[in-house]
Amino acid sequence: MRRHLIWMFLLLCACAWAEPATLRVGILSFEDPRNLYQDLRAQSKVLKQALHLTPSFAIGTYGELFHWLENDLIDVAVINSGQLSRLAQEKWQYIGSAATTGHEPAYLSVILTRKNSGLTNFKDVQAAGPRLRLLAVDPLSVSGFIHPISALKQNGVDITPEQIRFSYSHSNSLRWLAQADGPEIACVWASTWERNPNPDLQVIEVPGLDQYHSLPVALVARRGAPTTPGLARLVAAGRFPGFQYDPDYMNEADKIPDTLPGALNSLYGRPLDRVGMDDLVMTLHHYNLTHDKPARLAVVLAGGGAKCSYQAGAVRALEESLQTWSKRLDDNQLEMRLVVGTSGGAINALSVAMGLTSTPDGYTALSSAWSDLDQSEIICPPLAVRINLWCWLACVTALVILAINWTLRLGKPRSMVLTLVVGLSMYLVSHLPLRMVLGTDSNIQHVWAWLSWGIEGAGLVLVVVAVTGFLTLRRDRRSNRVVHRTGSLVRLAIGGVTLLPLLQVWTVFCFEEVVSENRGIERALTRNFGQLIQRQSGDSEPIAGLTIKQLSQRVFEKKLLKRDLVLAASPLTDPELQLPGEMYFYASPLNSPEPSFGNRGIPLVKRPELLFDALLGSAAIYPLFPARTIYDLPKPGQKVDLVDGSFAHRSPLEPAVLWGATHVLILEASTLEPTVRGNLLNNFGASLTYLYDEAQLVDVRLRGQTVLYTLYPSAPHIGLLDFSPHLIRGSIEKGYREASGAPTSAYQKGGALHKELGPPIFWTP
Repeated sequence: MRRHLIWMFLLLCACAWAEPATLRVGILSFEDPRNLYQDLRAQSKVLKQALHLTPSFAIGTYGELFHWLENDLIDVAVINSGQLSRLAQEKWQYIGSAATTGHEPAYLSVILTRKNSGLTNFKDVQAAGPRLRLLAVDPLSVSGFIHPISALKQNGVDITPEQIRFSYSHSNSLRWLAQADGPEIACVWASTWERNPNPDLQVIEVPGLDQYHSLPVALVARRGAPTTPGLARLVAAGRFPGFQYDPDYMNEADKIPDTLPGALNSLYGRPLDRVGMDDLVMTLHHYNLTHDKPARLAVVLAGGGAKCSYQAGAVRALEESLQTWSKRLDDNQLEMRLVVGTSGGAINALSVAMGLTSTPDGYTALSSAWSDLDQSEIICPPLAVRINLWCWLACVTALVILAINWTLRLGKPRSMVLTLVVGLSMYLVSHLPLRMVLGTDSNIQHVWAWLSWGIEGAGLVLVVVAVTGFLTLRRDRRSNRVVHRTGSLVRLAIGGVTLLPLLQVWTVFCFEEVVSENRGIERALTRNFGQLIQRQSGDSEPIAGLTIKQLSQRVFEKKLLKRDLVLAASPLTDPELQLPGEMYFYASPLNSPEPSFGNRGIPLVKRPELLFDALLGSAAIYPLFPARTIYDLPKPGQKVDLVDGSFAHRSPLEPAVLWGATHVLILEASTLEPTVRGNLLNNFGASLTYLYDEAQLVDVRLRGQTVLYTLYPSAPHIGLLDFSPHLIRGSIEKGYREASGAPTSAYQKGGALHKELGPPIFWTP
């Protein structure tokens, strides 16, 4: 027995020796990679031979490396002295630092500007004042932020956070500065400037800047890890390529300032959480330069009804930024590759996937389609509800007419004439485009929408009453009879005004299944998307009269999708079918690898006729609108009822992560205003909001699985059902303005991108 145990132990040791342990290594990329992968392969070879370790490398920015270190996502890291000075020394151990070759100009900083910027010397920089803009590398970059800021402060130049933009690499700063305009300066490592001189740029001599010397990058490892002692011995013996042990390094790192002047100290030592669109673009560009595959940017469009019009403007701002910087940086991989939408965001998702927002004309067409959506058309109450409303408004109007008749003593003939005129006027007014002149007050728009559902029918009811009155009056005159029915009419009108609302409540809650029929929104979307499809296809073949299924097939026949697309919808539960909690209808015109959606994924390439059914199902705010029934799903002979995708995913981050997104931009439709509590009604609404938010935990838990940017509309914002041309156009313009603008105050709850860093993506040589 003992002999068997010994042999088992030796076998386990042999297996451990045959399969080296994995070492997770994070590498700081502070400029364009130079022989980076060649160096990593050499270091990987040494680790395998000397320590029997198989390293996996992840390349990231300053903020990403610091995030990975703080969250124990890596074992070893190559970082700069600014990051090292902020790390917990009881957790991380200095192993060594980059061996200097004597070529680098003492790790100095330089401040550059364009030759046509109007800044010829340091006095011009001092005189620029608040107009001056500073392009820095990162809040944790010593040569690209900390030392230059300190030197400027010493010479009386105060920089505020609003004046600063970050590029995340010294090479990016050179490219960005060359394309900038106005009085702008950049803080760059002198060695990067020496290797990449630009004839359009010049150095600004800042007094005392040459006194600030940075340190080379450092190699750190987790204290207590079994691999750390062996790595330390390897570096101390001079056997690890590119690194050496420096006993004075930590003392020099401790001399880096712990604080920066004024409000800039809030930026130091942590990743930025409120940024502008340029930050997203530069992050994508940096990723493309340091990884073998380009970044896969996904845009996630949250639900929110009319509020989603905000997203159309925001996406256009993103498109412009990507196109502009793609040319400036000569990076044709700066692209949006995946679009995910749900509810009202699904409308935008299909439009963006078709490329409408990529051109000014397409964006104008999409804006016009949004403005064409009318609340009185989209919300179409069932017939019984409308008849009740017609009769109630007719009774209210009849009481007013009877009051006028009693006051002016008009008599029955004139009273019938007045009733006829009022009825015809109400009918005509209901067909006038009054929403265009009612302004931007959503309450007024809602009142008019409510009235517009009833005044047309109420007008017809009054016309019928007037005509009946005339016929009765004529008959009475022929028979020489005079009949007074005013009292009966008053009692009838008062009874209608009193009892019809009670009947309406019973009808809505106990008789009807939904508040609105689906035909209005179906008609509006068919009309508008039909025009958009015809525009994108450049086809003169008429679209009018095509069914939903035919329109869906037209999108695939004409190959109108330019980006990968996911539409998220929620199936109503069915115990027999055992349906998943959500369904993802997806299409991949980019021929991307199949997503790992499992039984939740419905490939539209196999069922192209379901495209608009999925969109309408995702947008069906149940029970405001009826569910969208889809047949032969999930299997032939079965059917499923789809409702608003926001029930499971208000901001469907999960499908973006599951389909390989490296970076995600979530465009919300709702603001960050806190839920109001107080009276019973407010508390009831707050409890529903809480339950709704709890249903989003899947997406909440996925935050941190990718680099995530989120844009919330600033308050106040339009409402869920504010489908009015004025309100919609204002919302679209607001989305464009806030997405393309600079980041605002950290105390403002919306109108700027919120940034969250993601996990490392490892690469094994």
